[in-house]
Amino acid sequence: MGKKSKWGFSTKSIHIGNEADKEMGSVSPPIHLTSTF
Repeated sequence: MGKKSKWGFSTKSIHIGNEADKEMGSVSPPIHLTSTF
């Protein structure tokens, strides 16, 4: 089975602007589970 070369609208909207961090190599921004009151 061949790989799909074009991303669909949903995939594009989720991944847009997420580029790998050149310094640390992370592929998505971290999730910080903190809050300030």
